Amino acid sequence: MKKQGPQLFLVVAAFSIASCSDRQADYRNVEISNGKIYYGSEDTPFSGFVSNVPGGNVIDQNVGWVVSRVNETAYYRSVYPQEMTCDINVEDGLLIGDFTCYKTGSQSKVLEAIADGDRDIDIKIFNPAHNALIGEAHLTGGQFNGDFNVYSAVNGRTLLHAEYALGALHGDLVEYNAETGIVLHSASYENGQLHGKELKFRPNGDQASEAEYLHGKYHGFVKQWEGSGLIQSSEYYQHGVDEGVHKGWYNGQLIRVEVFEGGRYKYREYNEDMNPNRIITLPDEYSNIIGADVFSGFDSTPRNRR
Repeated sequence: MKKQGPQLFLVVAAFSIASCSDRQADYRNVEISNGKIYYGSEDTPFSGFVSNVPGGNVIDQNVGWVVSRVNETAYYRSVYPQEMTCDINVEDGLLIGDFTCYKTGSQSKVLEAIADGDRDIDIKIFNPAHNALIGEAHLTGGQFNGDFNVYSAVNGRTLLHAEYALGALHGDLVEYNAETGIVLHSASYENGQLHGKELKFRPNGDQASEAEYLHGKYHGFVKQWEGSGLIQSSEYYQHGVDEGVHKGWYNGQLIRVEVFEGGRYKYREYNEDMNPNRIITLPDEYSNIIGADVFSGFDSTPRNRR
């Protein structure tokens, strides 16, 4: 009898494809020693197909994180690794290549991993009740790489599309309303940082905010709109620093004006009581500064972008 190791499997970080033998074994007939699987009392590590392996012994933290992220995004309580039973391929005692996991006690597929080369693996996650795809991701060396998509367990609509490059968001990120398919949030990333325009929308499709970024910092206009569609605020930044004219409104009335230069106040005026009879104006000396031409009469048109 071999000494049992502290873990059943040490799943190799880099998956690879290799030719397995035709041997098959059930998990109850194998032993684990020093992270390798053996058949019965044999001294040579097993190569072949092993069925009914507990999911917690197969799925490493990277794949497990994909499962958790899909569950959170889909608002769906999927099956977690400890509730899965997996069929795996083994070479010289170690997990290699593809594996498929099912809800324990059933043939309802909940996870499928397809290896492609020695570092890449495609993960697919399913709703076991309907065998419907609810998430898919590509990992390279254990890191997100490429498209990550999450779908509704109810109607199959896309809930999230995100683009990654070796573990960092890089490209587009779009979140959708599960019932209508309306975009709720869209943004662009570069090397894990917001870079470009970010837009947020309410469930009915009305725009809630808009911001421009450069390498993770505000760079350009940042605007917000009230639920009625009237503009709420307009601010301008350069490399994350307050600049130009910042304005705030309430129900279409201008109640705040601030002027910045290099992050420092040059001028400010507030209507703290939101007195409808008080008129706030920008002094002429600041009329040519960026942001000065953003005003209620132009930008208060209700936003209804979908």
